[in-house]
Amino acid sequence: MCAERKGIRASELSWIPDEGYQGSQNLAHRLGVNAFFCALVEASRAHEGHCLTTWRPERWVRTTTAEVKPHGFGRYVHPSGACEFYLEYDRGTESLGALSRKLEGYLRLAAGWTAGREPTGFPNLLIVVQEGMREGEVGSALRHAVGRLLVHEALAASFPLYVAGEDALTRYGVLAPTWSHLLTRSRRLSLLEPPARPRDLYRATRCFGRHFTDAVRDQRRRISPASTPPRFAVQPPRLPP
Repeated sequence: MCAERKGIRASELSWIPDEGYQGSQNLAHRLGVNAFFCALVEASRAHEGHCLTTWRPERWVRTTTAEVKPHGFGRYVHPSGACEFYLEYDRGTESLGALSRKLEGYLRLAAGWTAGREPTGFPNLLIVVQEGMREGEVGSALRHAVGRLLVHEALAASFPLYVAGEDALTRYGVLAPTWSHLLTRSRRLSLLEPPARPRDLYRATRCFGRHFTDAVRDQRRRISPASTPPRFAVQPPRLPP
């Protein structure tokens, strides 16, 4: 509204830094979560048949009892289907016990998702970690959670939890094969390979990134999602060595 009143683009508005906000402990976390989703938006614009149709912030996707509080929810549509996921951006500040209790919440939610013993249709859980050694800690926390809850073997093996290091995502791209399924230790997968819902359930015309334009007169302009410089690479996926 301020930009419209001034007759300028929203990106041309001046910004006065707030020292209190810069010192916020949540700033790095918020930037990391937003950077991941923005990188998916940028990547979708560079690949035919790809789009991010859904991006929900933390406050919209937590469970009623706040037992599960994802840092975001996304739905990435690609030629083979629609990958739905909860995102956890892990900065390595939680203890092993706290991390295990968090994963217990996801396991309980997955166990009650369907009547069967496998979480059919349950969104993938993507965890971005800061360092490679943190992947091992997430794996240990998951095994502890599975043991405490006495989760059925079929659910434990099929639980769609995937972990990737931020350094790998930064180097190889958000669509590169960087995601590890910790319980099976299979080869690393790209975001296009985890369980996906049928693509035709969603309208690709409603993608984020398709509406960021200044070309349409008499309509409210939208800010471009491009970040400078981007936190995560968005070039075509490359294979890690």
